[in-house]
Amino acid sequence: MKSFLLALMMVAGVAGADTVKGVSDGTWDTGATWDPGVPTALDKININHGVTVTATNTQVTADLAIGDSVATDGGKLVVDGGNVTFTGTGWAGIGYSTGGSLEITNDGALTSAARFDLGVTPKHVDLTTQRICTLTIDSGMFTSPRLRMGPGFSDSDATSIAKINLDGGVISVNNTVEWGSTGNLNIDIEIGGELWLTGDRTGDVATWIGNGRITGSDGLGLVQSSFNSGLNRTTVSTAPGVVVTVPDVTGLPQATASANITAAGLTVGTVTLSSDLPGDPTPGDVYSQDPVGGEDALAGSAVNLVVVATPVVVVTVPDVTGLPPKPPLRRILLPPV
Repeated sequence: MKSFLLALMMVAGVAGADTVKGVSDGTWDTGATWDPGVPTALDKININHGVTVTATNTQVTADLAIGDSVATDGGKLVVDGGNVTFTGTGWAGIGYSTGGSLEITNDGALTSAARFDLGVTPKHVDLTTQRICTLTIDSGMFTSPRLRMGPGFSDSDATSIAKINLDGGVISVNNTVEWGSTGNLNIDIEIGGELWLTGDRTGDVATWIGNGRITGSDGLGLVQSSFNSGLNRTTVSTAPGVVVTVPDVTGLPQATASANITAAGLTVGTVTLSSDLPGDPTPGDVYSQDPVGGEDALAGSAVNLVVVATPVVVVTVPDVTGLPPKPPLRRILLPPV
């Protein structure tokens, strides 16, 4: 009998689950922040229309969707010292249809029982505008079994900026990071922040560092990873790097520019020859560089160059069809004098 009543209560509870929408800036536990009211543990919450909801204490609900409306702007959730848990088994995330942001600060914590999507778009959502989706952690902890970054998982042609700013605290993923095939996707780890991945993911991390998916201090720190077999965990963090000033080598001959770059503690990256350039640049000189002169860069990083190519002289080939061949040269022997 008790089992029957418990099952009946559970069915009634699920049937009473609602989608609760953030409608006004305010704290999570204020009724006026939401429509129709403060979310229960069974509800799904949507935060759109530029609304900011702040959680300062413990909150439990089923699912989270920020930017889950094609026709409106996304919203923002700030976990300010609070402890927020999403218990749903589907997904939670930001940027399903539009942009949005999540911020964890003052040692707050957010736990998602399901995968967390940042800037992921399904194939039936066709957007031509770029969406900006961010997760920023100043201090505290973010936990999810899976983390997916950017569109491209389901043939969507939408574009996203999916950016994680790990300024401090920890992101713990009980698996790995899955990257979409399109968009500007990046996790930037400042000194003091850590990314935890289950298993030995050091090889994956090396690939992500190489292709710019993971950076340290916006490219001015050294990203490092280590595997702890006892914890079965890979930790990704950033150490201070040696920062140098990029020399201005525009207008210099390529050989001189390369020497100056090397002397500054940098390396010469991609060199692109181009003849289709405005003005009257000198062939063989550097026309432009990336990064530009005067910027800070991590020692050993590359400076890419565009060098003025030597013009190619193009002539018109005459039509000689039907003309007699040139007569052969004849050698004439003169009698001896």
